[in-house]
Amino acid sequence: MAKVVFASIATAILVATAWAAVGTALARDRELQAILDRVACVPERVVSKKLSATVVVYEVICKSPGRVVQVECLGTECRLLARPRDDVEE
Repeated sequence: MAKVVFASIATAILVATAWAAVGTALARDRELQAILDRVACVPERVVSKKLSATVVVYEVICKSPGRVVQVECLGTECRLLARPRDDVEE
């Protein structure tokens, strides 16, 4: 009986953790897409670089020739970078 209860609790914790991670990713995706819409960038390719547990920089190559946009996301909040970061590998 105790094993069943423990397994149920463990499963519930795993599902809750996974749901929270998915919610964060979806919020970040919405923020990224909103910025790309604002700057009229239709993405051809997106390359992400994780700088820390909460900071991700996206380098977006737009379909318009030669246009590259960089967006930095901290958690679920994203902002357009005015110029490329030095610590992002190219």
